[in-house]
Amino acid sequence: MTRTRILVVEDEPLIREMMAETLDDAGYDVLQAESGERASRLMQEPDSIDLLLTDVQMPGSLDGVAVAEQAHAHDPDLPVLFVTGGSDVLAQRRLTGQEHVLCKPFVPTRLVETVRQLTETVDDGADAKNT
Repeated sequence: MTRTRILVVEDEPLIREMMAETLDDAGYDVLQAESGERASRLMQEPDSIDLLLTDVQMPGSLDGVAVAEQAHAHDPDLPVLFVTGGSDVLAQRRLTGQEHVLCKPFVPTRLVETVRQLTETVDDGADAKNT
């Protein structure tokens, strides 16, 4: 059985490392990107991701919303978990059924619970398609 692959996009190194380590300890395969631009490059690689976990506000030309839009251009069914300390950017956006929000600060167990709910939904959908 393959491990669920999550792309964590966060410009703050300590937060990114905490999320990656927490998810790795919970049994997920974790890729990390420090910017939207790096995330964009990683999403072009052949190995697919099962969940995009991205900060909303990041420096550079691609914020978390733009990264999610690129991800959905390749895979409209990809679940996206926006992690944000403020909802200013997301208040102007109507979230799709595949997009969810986790507000900072959060405890690591809340992160794992949320990711597990999102990835179980994906796994259940894949199982239904295969039957």
